[in-house]
Amino acid sequence: MKKSTRNGFTLLDSLLAMLITSIVSLCMVVFLKTCLGCLQMRTSHQDQMAILQMREMAALSHSLHVEEEKLYMIYENQEIEVSFEKHRIVRKKGYEILMEHVDRAYFIEKDEGVYLYYEKENVAYQMQIN
Repeated sequence: MKKSTRNGFTLLDSLLAMLITSIVSLCMVVFLKTCLGCLQMRTSHQDQMAILQMREMAALSHSLHVEEEKLYMIYENQEIEVSFEKHRIVRKKGYEILMEHVDRAYFIEKDEGVYLYYEKENVAYQMQIN
């Protein structure tokens, strides 16, 4: 009598390998799609966060005034300047970048409030800070 030897894979082995491969592939596709979504985060979300930061600083400041299109305030017992420099809106006492890739920006006082006017990608925006 001849002894049988197993050469190759059974049908069950092949199906199991295909199942594992498809699960790993599906996980990789979901992971890569999530990574792409994070990389393409809309700049409007970043702009909204910068406006919220400026509004919070203005609400908690003791003094708020505009000189030469720059915003000055006393925040946490320090004088803070928020201005436009090198296509950025920055907070000075230090150098904290609040908004990037801005073509032009300036602050004005009108109607008992402080407004930020800025242009980004040839679109003009007006936001009330205080």
